[in-house]
Amino acid sequence: MYVFGYLVFGAGIGSMAIIAQLTEARWEIILLCPVMGIMYGTLNNIPYKLISRYHTRDEYIRCGVDGLERRGMGIDCALVSSQNQLSQIIIGASMGSIVAAVDSVISVTVCSSMLAFTACIAAALLVHYQVDRRENTP
Repeated sequence: MYVFGYLVFGAGIGSMAIIAQLTEARWEIILLCPVMGIMYGTLNNIPYKLISRYHTRDEYIRCGVDGLERRGMGIDCALVSSQNQLSQIIIGASMGSIVAAVDSVISVTVCSSMLAFTACIAAALLVHYQVDRRENTP
């Protein structure tokens, strides 16, 4: 779902950029606005669901001197929230100079599309997915 959400967002935002350059009618862009909601839902729900699933497993990372202390779920949620906020600060600080250099606000949607496709590739190729290999026996 996470990779699919980024993929839909990248395609939708890229389509918005192309449509905005080719036509003057804006109803096509309004029809593509739900992809923003897909991205918002993906970004703000799925990482926390993955953290909760991670913390229900016995194999998750243990810390402490004796190896019995477990890192809390609150710390992991705070790390994900901090990552999200930091990325928004970095993007917000850099977009002004990108728009000024290109001299067009369409660069915002083009950058969003490129970064979404990059995130999709990173999530698909760089993240380790644990597969449950239990056989279903009656």
